[in-house]
Amino acid sequence: MLAIAQLAREQRDERAPTWARHLWSGPGRPPELRIGAGLAWLCLVDEPVPDELRALLTDPRTDRLSDLFQRVPWLLPVDSTSGLRRCVHEMLTPDLPRSRA
Repeated sequence: MLAIAQLAREQRDERAPTWARHLWSGPGRPPELRIGAGLAWLCLVDEPVPDELRALLTDPRTDRLSDLFQRVPWLLPVDSTSGLRRCVHEMLTPDLPRSRA
């Protein structure tokens, strides 16, 4: 998901943001797909984060998938459990320092 978005961004594929939004906004889709699509969408657009996406990415259940997303090589890992948390924080609040909690 993230690699496809990265390639779409490099190729300036204008369909990619709509594709990613369709995937993250589908509540019946698996959470790992929705989270990956949400991160991809954030990388593809310069729009404000919709409340629905913010809620998905900050939901405590999302943090439980950290181990799965830790293996994504372009998420800069902080340690074995917080790479996803750091990525979400940086994408949603780039001007705020990250809490170590």
